[in-house]
Amino acid sequence: MNKVSVKKYVLAIAVLSLASAWGAGFIDHENGVPYRWSTSAPIPCFIDSDPLINVGNSISNPTAKGVIKKAFQSWELLNLTGTDVVDDNLLVDTDTCQSISVNETNYTNYIRIDENGFFENIAPNNAGIYIIFDKSGLILKGLLEPFGVNTQNILGIASPGKYVAAQTRIEAGFILINGAFSQITVASLAYTATHEIGHLFNLSHTQLNFEEGLNNSAADDNVVPLMFPYISDKTVTLTDPNIFPGLIERDDEFSMAFLYPNGNALSTRASITGKIKRRNGEFVRGVHTICRDNSDPREIAISWVSDQTYQGNGQFECGNLDAGLYTLEIEPLALGINSFDPYPPFIPSEFYNQDSESYDPDIDDRTQSTFVTVSNAQETSNIDVLINEDGRLFSGQTVEGTIAGEVQELEYFITVPAGASSLRIDMTSSYDLSLLARCANEFSLTSDITSPPYLDLSGGSQQAEYVSSTPATGNESIVITKGSNPPLKACTYHIVANDYFAFSAVNPQTFELTATIQGPKPKLKISKSEVNIKNLTGNDVYIARQVIEAKGDDFDVSTIVFNDIGTDSMDNVTGAKLYRDTDQNGTISESDELIAQSSQVDTTERKVVFSGLSEYISSSDGVVSYFLVYEVVSTSGYSWPLILCLVGLIVGVGRRRKPMAFLSCVCVGFLLFISCAKTDSVSGFEPQINQVTSIEARGLAFGEEFQIDLDITFDSVSDFFD
Repeated sequence: MNKVSVKKYVLAIAVLSLASAWGAGFIDHENGVPYRWSTSAPIPCFIDSDPLINVGNSISNPTAKGVIKKAFQSWELLNLTGTDVVDDNLLVDTDTCQSISVNETNYTNYIRIDENGFFENIAPNNAGIYIIFDKSGLILKGLLEPFGVNTQNILGIASPGKYVAAQTRIEAGFILINGAFSQITVASLAYTATHEIGHLFNLSHTQLNFEEGLNNSAADDNVVPLMFPYISDKTVTLTDPNIFPGLIERDDEFSMAFLYPNGNALSTRASITGKIKRRNGEFVRGVHTICRDNSDPREIAISWVSDQTYQGNGQFECGNLDAGLYTLEIEPLALGINSFDPYPPFIPSEFYNQDSESYDPDIDDRTQSTFVTVSNAQETSNIDVLINEDGRLFSGQTVEGTIAGEVQELEYFITVPAGASSLRIDMTSSYDLSLLARCANEFSLTSDITSPPYLDLSGGSQQAEYVSSTPATGNESIVITKGSNPPLKACTYHIVANDYFAFSAVNPQTFELTATIQGPKPKLKISKSEVNIKNLTGNDVYIARQVIEAKGDDFDVSTIVFNDIGTDSMDNVTGAKLYRDTDQNGTISESDELIAQSSQVDTTERKVVFSGLSEYISSSDGVVSYFLVYEVVSTSGYSWPLILCLVGLIVGVGRRRKPMAFLSCVCVGFLLFISCAKTDSVSGFEPQINQVTSIEARGLAFGEEFQIDLDITFDSVSDFFD
């Protein structure tokens, strides 16, 4: 079962930093299937009979119960767009709640934290919702202080606490309101209770519009979703007899409708779907996606987390949209209470940019966006985002960064190839910064990059494998060799500058970063192609196998040009295809991946060009085979005597009125025609990569600093003179 641990939960509600943010959707799930309350009948409830008391004020039990009732009804009667998208059968009748009396002496009979660190309902009646007024604040202290959390500024907590895993059903849960919170009022109780009921229904926090949520200004808090983790200065209307209008936003409503849909009502609204991918097509889980209506981008916005349903496809969905124009942006999750495996990656923030969408920052400016058009009752699909590699470093390159918080905005990384002997990372700054590095996966903002002092006064690194932290200076170095612990290996190393106490949030600081790799000189070795002409299907003719080997670096190949040095005319070649030997058997087969169609076939210059590629060749792959296929149109070269012979045969048989013989002749003639049309004109093709300018590539470690090693030996003297 994937449940949120109390440690992550209390951090999310108790800690605030400029980098802190959360992901929309659900908290608890079973392999990506979210837990839900049953809507087949009203959910039983149990409510505290004691008053909600705080310092200098007292909220009576009837008043508190009235607030709780309207908070539940605010979700049950939710309809922000004119389309009722949330199941009307999700009901909690607080008028029929049974009375309970819970205090610091008996709360462990109702809720506790289990041995795995999860909230758990252990109430005598088991099923249902338990609403507890912690008038002294001692229940909250008893639950959370063992985890080092100061509960003084926590208004409330809530969580599902009992599950039926086989049915992914929530059976019990609780809400606890902190009556010892000194500033609690009826209005703040209304806000808190409605928010905590969202958690009770299994909604996670959201980081949508966190700029407005954290800027200490009430003027723009109307766009802050209710499930934002900190109470905003949004005006709470108490006069409505049934609900608290204006608290719940579109983002909250979509998450609720995803968990508790009202039939097919969501399908009558517009939606945007797509996938989040890396350069090599790998799908990415745990990326925060935001769709914003161009007419009102801060108010009308929906967020979702990629692949939180654990399908392995990087899928996201923005639903419950009005028809119109939208931007799509992605950003990293930070300190989320959702449970993800692996942790959500520290990716760069960027926009969907349609035709320019690319991992390459030279092609795709991550600050530029393209509108997505959506219509009612339609899904606009395949709006895929390739994660930008703006943070990629090349060996010897120096970049300047800025830090304004615990870590810089953009994570840096460098790919170390097989055969490298060392990696050195140097950072210079006039500010006291630490330098952290790790191999393989990105750092994650949802799992503390360093141990925060409120949990571990000794500090220390949680995610980093390598740390340089010299007091009172930002001049730091990390050197990784085969003798390091852990040792250097072929890997992408991720790098962050760390301001432990986030003092730079007030006064941003700059730094310079350089990464240097020592190793053999990188090169691409291009072997002479092996010509082996044979017909495939349709007009496709297999021509040759081309072998490429990366040494000393991993390469991104963008262009390959074949020069056909054969003797036959290419006038009947209309196109070409390039396949990668996916099954690595050295022979073209149906399982091999088509990576490109030719962008140009110049029959005069005898060139076949494949441009716009993104073909990754690793130094650890060994040799990589590609298969070149020509598309050849039929050009019959039959003699007039043969044609006349066939015509005479057909006519003669037809006059004798022997239908079967006549049909046989026609079939024989046709088969002779198609079987000879292709192959008698392609036997003299010989495509080769025979110039250093015939291949364009960039090393992932050394950039443009590599050589191309061509094998242009000839098989015979006649080949040389041809």
